[in-house]
Amino acid sequence: MAYPCLLATQRLSTDPLTTTLIGGVLFASWDLFLDPQMVGEGYWTWSNAGWALPGIDGIPLQNFLGWLLTAFLLIALLDRLPRRVAKDGVPVIMLSWVYVSNVMAALVFFGRPGVALWGAIVMGAVIIPWWWRTWSRPQW
Repeated sequence: MAYPCLLATQRLSTDPLTTTLIGGVLFASWDLFLDPQMVGEGYWTWSNAGWALPGIDGIPLQNFLGWLLTAFLLIALLDRLPRRVAKDGVPVIMLSWVYVSNVMAALVFFGRPGVALWGAIVMGAVIIPWWWRTWSRPQW
């Protein structure tokens, strides 16, 4: 998931800092969907959730912040790899599927509209401009 996020954000920016920030947000936003599913299934719990995002109960805000920092670091390291123009096909299919399927799953199957809303907004803040860039200037 990290590498498609990197490829997507490299289409939005050539600046390493901007790529790291945008890519980190995109990669970490996936956790907005995953953690509620894992908590809902009982795979992990926190004894004290502390502050949480509205609509995403049971998961401490610092968990998401930790994933965000980790995502920044990983994207920054991946961005140091030699750049080459990658084809858009795989990232488009993978990230589009992750975005649409996770929003729909949270909303329809898991009954978590707050999760769907947070994930749609945060991931969509990167995915939607990236879709526009990809379809307006494709590199298939």
